[in-house]
Amino acid sequence: MKGRKSELKLTVMRLSIIFLLLVTMPGQAISEVTYQALDTVSAGLVFPDDVAFSDDQKIYVTDAEANKILIFDANNILLKSMVVTRPTAVATGPVYRYVGSNDMYHVKVLDSDDKVINYLGGINQFGQPRNIEVDPQTGDVYVLDDVREKIYVYTAYGERLLREISLESKSLPVDLAFFNNRLYILDQPLVRNIHGARVKVIETNGTPYASFDFYGSSSNQLNKPKGIAIDSHGVMYITDSFHGVVMCFDATTGNYLGVIENADEAMTMPKGLSITSMGKLYVAAPRTRSLKIFGINTALVQGRSINITPLALGFNTVMIGDGIGSQSVTVVSNGTNSVTLGVIELSGAEAGELLIVSDNCSGVTLSSLSSCTIEIKPMPTSIGAKSATLVIPSNATDTAREVGLSYVASGRPDIAATPANHDFTSVLIGTLSDQKSLSIINNGAADLTISSIGLTGDNPEDYRIISDLCTGVLMPEETCKIDILFAPASEGTKAASVKIESDDPDEPQILISLTGLGYGYPGIRIYPVNMNFDSLVLDEVSDSLVATVSNIGTTNMTLGSVSITGVDSGDFIVSTDGCSNTLLTPNSSCLISVSFSPVSSTGVKQANIAIPSNDPDNPTSNLLITGRVIIAPQVDIGNETLNSRSRGRWVTIYIELPDGYFVEQINIDSVILDEVNGQYIDPPLNTSGPVEIGDNNGNGVPDLMVKFDRQMLMDLLVHGINDITVTGELLDGTVFEQVSTVNYNE
Repeated sequence: MKGRKSELKLTVMRLSIIFLLLVTMPGQAISEVTYQALDTVSAGLVFPDDVAFSDDQKIYVTDAEANKILIFDANNILLKSMVVTRPTAVATGPVYRYVGSNDMYHVKVLDSDDKVINYLGGINQFGQPRNIEVDPQTGDVYVLDDVREKIYVYTAYGERLLREISLESKSLPVDLAFFNNRLYILDQPLVRNIHGARVKVIETNGTPYASFDFYGSSSNQLNKPKGIAIDSHGVMYITDSFHGVVMCFDATTGNYLGVIENADEAMTMPKGLSITSMGKLYVAAPRTRSLKIFGINTALVQGRSINITPLALGFNTVMIGDGIGSQSVTVVSNGTNSVTLGVIELSGAEAGELLIVSDNCSGVTLSSLSSCTIEIKPMPTSIGAKSATLVIPSNATDTAREVGLSYVASGRPDIAATPANHDFTSVLIGTLSDQKSLSIINNGAADLTISSIGLTGDNPEDYRIISDLCTGVLMPEETCKIDILFAPASEGTKAASVKIESDDPDEPQILISLTGLGYGYPGIRIYPVNMNFDSLVLDEVSDSLVATVSNIGTTNMTLGSVSITGVDSGDFIVSTDGCSNTLLTPNSSCLISVSFSPVSSTGVKQANIAIPSNDPDNPTSNLLITGRVIIAPQVDIGNETLNSRSRGRWVTIYIELPDGYFVEQINIDSVILDEVNGQYIDPPLNTSGPVEIGDNNGNGVPDLMVKFDRQMLMDLLVHGINDITVTGELLDGTVFEQVSTVNYNE
């Protein structure tokens, strides 16, 4: 009967009458309970098996087949779903929510935004977390482990295991519920190989209190119980998958009170259920892929009575100085007569750590079904766990009502960094500045977590963090240091910032500005560093040699006009010039070609190629160029053909000098044969044997006859025509050189 409210039949012994649930509360008159089927929720559900209702009016449903937790609002609208592998149970407390899972057998702790913030005890802590329940008085969390047959009790955040409660062997517990500060355990004890149906009541320390045996096949007995919930009036609701109904019992006496069923659509195998303070009963019906919602109507208690919700109020961890919001406590007059409230006050040693910010209850007389609220907020002055009690006196016949208040106060971290900026002044491009340091201190009263430190801004690439001793946790008053270098890659002013991110609530991000000026120079390099030309006779021109001029600096280089300077500058020629008046960017180059063309006397010639530039260290660079001017005599070989079988000790060579030179001026000891077929001989062949001046070719010009060892020369020759080079000097140092040929036959 989706979307329609209608009074359903309560079938007890299958009679079509409206059944009245009669509940006898200690010290109170009988109250009547009827029910209505309000709605059926199926959006997104595949196999719902547990349900819980939170103080902020959200409905949490586990779906084992879909591997999800689905969250609905109070109007049954699906808000969102969370992926949870193999979920088993869900529970809600004043501050946190709890989700059990058979994937790694753990219980997740969720905050009010449904984000996972912790695990009860960690991962793989349980054999199977079958059910979870929160103590409404203390906020402690009870986890039912049906594999290990234990109940584990944790603090609300899950940071500490308080105790373990051992259960009977082979009891097969299935669900938990709280009522009157006692724990109700729904189980199926194994008796003669048959699982029964029982509710065992224990104190929160594990001491047995009572036990109710409900097993049987009759319509007022349990056969396969799956879930239990107890409302504030002491009505105990238990789902029975065998009958497909919710059975109702008195939580104090165990008396059967009746049954809740859906006349239009049977609740095949109902499982988990949850009852709210407003009288809504939520039942998970996995076989129909839905959540059944019933309205429970309890008649007023006779006389003066009040209902206070919640009975325990917890806040998230509060930082000293934070303006955290308040939470409210509602007082409802649920009796037939008016109730007068006394002065609402905080009690306990730490009452001063909380503040009543709004109170429209003190001294008020509440008529039947009227209500009032009190707003309370934490006001911590010191660090640590805080607890107090909100006392609500009244003339109600109920026992005095108190609300437990608790929270944990933590200090605030407070980050400070010095200095606020760094100026690295001027640094040469391509080099590193001296390092500069930043100091960070935690001036707060709680640990400061620095999550990241990095560079940002216009030019972060020009700076380097070379040492970071700050990322991590700084305790109060602890300091750390960051070291930074400036490494400019180009000219100009470079700006960046060191970005420091932390959990300081006031300054989650701080920026330390960095400035520096990058400057550079052009740098000239000439390769090769000098040029040496082969020897030439006057008026010959050599092949060109090439010099490369490069800018190895970091800024543009301007070249001036290239020129040849020096005493012998006239003997060299710049044959091609690609450098004069040229702009070279960093890492670029140009070429200069030079030739040797001697026009003056013999001897060594030397000059410089002068290359002006704006290199501050080398405004004019000089490339040394050298060459040698020689005379070319006529050289004749007496034996133009040599044969390995011929006899003789010497090879005779005749040297005839050109006009203006005389063979008498030849330094005999300087005459050598130093090259064969273009390959230098090391060591060269020196003359040996007799030397004389004559006229071998009869042309009237004297020549000098010299001799070389025949066998030594033949060892250097190859078969056929060979070029041999003869060199020497005149007594004044003038060099002569000539190439002649000889035929060698083996």
